[in-house]
Amino acid sequence: MLETFGINVKETLITENQWNTRVAERQSTVQLQASLAASEDTLKVLILRANHFTNQSGTFLYLEVKSSAGATASTALKATWTENGEEKSATLSRLVDYGEYF
Repeated sequence: MLETFGINVKETLITENQWNTRVAERQSTVQLQASLAASEDTLKVLILRANHFTNQSGTFLYLEVKSSAGATASTALKATWTENGEEKSATLSRLVDYGEYF
């Protein structure tokens, strides 16, 4: 039909079946990410590195951890610890380096 209007038709970029397959894959991925975001992943054994230090700028807790929830953008990690008898917590900011979540 397009050729009757003078449009030069070359090749199909994506078929309806390919489109439907990709949409289904994307919906599955979105559901998995939502499921992971809704669950709480407690990290106790997966701490790769922990440093607590004080310098002229203040006191810092530096952690490198890996979550079994993966590295999706919606994954938020929360660290809790006890300092001088007081429980403290912080949400870790996301840094990706060589595909790892730190």
